[in-house]
Amino acid sequence: MTERHNNFNMLRLVFASMVILSHVPELQDGHRQRELLTQVFGTLSFGELAVDSFFVLSGYLVSKSWMARPVARTYLAARLLRIFPGFAVASLVCALLIGPLYGGPAYFEQFNPLRYAWTWATLAPPSTPPVFADTPYPLLNASLWTIRYEFFCYLMVLALGLVFPSRQAKMWLALAGVLAAAFITMRLGWWAPPAPMVENLVRCGMVFSAGACFARFESRWVWSGPGAWLALGVWLLLMPLNALAEVATAWCWGYALLVYAKQGAGLQAFNRLPDMSYGTYLYAWPINKILLWHWPDMATPLCFGLTLGLSLGAGALSWHWVERPALRLKQRFWA
Repeated sequence: MTERHNNFNMLRLVFASMVILSHVPELQDGHRQRELLTQVFGTLSFGELAVDSFFVLSGYLVSKSWMARPVARTYLAARLLRIFPGFAVASLVCALLIGPLYGGPAYFEQFNPLRYAWTWATLAPPSTPPVFADTPYPLLNASLWTIRYEFFCYLMVLALGLVFPSRQAKMWLALAGVLAAAFITMRLGWWAPPAPMVENLVRCGMVFSAGACFARFESRWVWSGPGAWLALGVWLLLMPLNALAEVATAWCWGYALLVYAKQGAGLQAFNRLPDMSYGTYLYAWPINKILLWHWPDMATPLCFGLTLGLSLGAGALSWHWVERPALRLKQRFWA
């Protein structure tokens, strides 16, 4: 399976678009009543499904990366160079360019550089003075909440690889089981997370660990089209159940995704495009907020189309000017 003969690039771009599809009506209304997937199942939104899909694919691909080259220095450098430069520039653009334009007149007087620097360095959404006043979700870029949990999952791969070098597969399977049990019991109300960060760690770690298990036990899985359709059928049956919807997404939907990514007949032309998905995801929220700030009654389909088009453009710029130049630095660590 070479870089040019799989559907990972296309799938990542589809999931970035699904996040926009989910956010457009929610940012207009301030609630999820018009969100399409929520209307169907009453559990996950398209945005949540897309985020879970990102984590499954990431768990699979990042684990494969460690398995191919289990060297801590090169692994950590590669992961940092992939995730941090794009995030750092997007956060700066939001805080120093978009924030002053859509915040109050005293934006920079209220701006706390140390507090912002902490969120910047810890891969958190930017901490800034109020912006987009009197609109639903008056936040500069709430989508950035996933980035720190993605990097935490990268550190899990490194930690398990260093501490359990000969038992990584079994440890990933055990971790996946523990996190799935913790997630289900949390959704059933049997325990309450002490902080939102704990809930997010359980959720993101649970989905990522499923992808890691798909990588670790890849030779033992039967990767087939009929198996993928069966998995999708089970996923559809479990999606209306709040306690099981996301676990089914991690394993059933995740398995079907990987079958398609590895074997499916896709549009191979996507692999000739720049990898715009990360930048598209990073910039979609502020672009959507800006459009709705100026035209709050814009028709939802038009808002989706404009947000998607502008976000793809921002993603292409991010790839060419920030992400790809940063990734070229990997060669120094590889040497």
